[in-house]
Amino acid sequence: MKASSFIFLLFSMLFLFSCANENLDPNSDNGSSSVIQSKTPFTDFMTGYMDESIDYEYSKPEVATLRSIRNTENMNLNEKYELLLSLKDSITRNTRRADTYEVEDEEFYSKLTLSAIEEVDGIIMISEEPIAQTRTSENSEFIQSAYGNYYNKFQILEMAEDYINSTDSTKNSRGIKKTSVRKWDNNIYYRYQGHLDGIIRNNIRTGMNDWQVASGKIKFIEVPNNAWYRFLGFFGHNFYIEKINDPNIGGRATLGRHLGFPYLQMSSSSDIRTARHELGHVLGLSHEHMRYDRDSYINVYWNNIKPGYQDQFYLIPKDERRYFYIDIWVIFWKITIKIPYDARASDIYGSFDYNSIMMYPSTSFSANGKYTMTYKDGSYIGRSTTLSQKDINTIQSIYR
Repeated sequence: MKASSFIFLLFSMLFLFSCANENLDPNSDNGSSSVIQSKTPFTDFMTGYMDESIDYEYSKPEVATLRSIRNTENMNLNEKYELLLSLKDSITRNTRRADTYEVEDEEFYSKLTLSAIEEVDGIIMISEEPIAQTRTSENSEFIQSAYGNYYNKFQILEMAEDYINSTDSTKNSRGIKKTSVRKWDNNIYYRYQGHLDGIIRNNIRTGMNDWQVASGKIKFIEVPNNAWYRFLGFFGHNFYIEKINDPNIGGRATLGRHLGFPYLQMSSSSDIRTARHELGHVLGLSHEHMRYDRDSYINVYWNNIKPGYQDQFYLIPKDERRYFYIDIWVIFWKITIKIPYDARASDIYGSFDYNSIMMYPSTSFSANGKYTMTYKDGSYIGRSTTLSQKDINTIQSIYR
């Protein structure tokens, strides 16, 4: 049994007994009494894979001598992550270019990443709350919530841990940004996965340049799509870009920075406007027409929306509690845990922005050619193609 598997199994057994002692009620709405009592379910899981990767890097002749002076026993997960980056940087700087890679490294990190995905899939079973599921080419399962937002099982474990440690993750911003969404560092790394033609890549790069200029802070930096960077993507170091196969959607992206392979997907017909819009999601912005006060500014015609796409128009409420129900299997026992998320779902600042790049036009996802949204007087809402001034204000307030 792999060390990380044994550690998590041991943690799970301890957790089983703690649940029995706490007499948890998974159907209760009473705060922490219905949540995992351990402080670090996610960190314990991730630490096993980080330790394995650090041991692998220490085994190389270029860094073997550093083991005696770098004690990892008392390091937290973030410190180990920074150590791993520094070890790899020292090797590439001293022995080869940073964009080249050894076959042994590729095999090791590919196996380690697949092992982590398989392990978390085997431990966590999601029930009740999700309304849809999809899989990306990373083979990491994304769960679609009732709000239409996508989460993967790594994120759900992380949310459980975050909720235990702090129930208030509010971050102020202008416009609309889900309060549970985390921002990236000023350097945002991305990689292309699979084939995307030059036109799509140019559109994405143009969109990146626009957001860079608007923020005055962030910079998008491409990295190779090798196993090392795919493994780092598991820890939220970078997001990957690939072609989308759904003909009804021009683009799709995960919201903000998180662990477990954030992504941006684009169709072959995607234009620069779509690239700007999806990159807004990557940076943490939700749809303008989903803000909780939108009914004061626009009309939504639910009967005209194409079946299966109603989630594109759901409100992101200001303050409403939603839950994931997680089944954790411990040997032959199943423990069902009720984890609240988005207990404070969103904050908005400033007036409604009809010109936002994050706003849909009136005919979006129409089933019959009729309007799905209009101004309050019933007139057509146009399709914004560039960042509005309020978009610029919003991104500057987030990435100060």
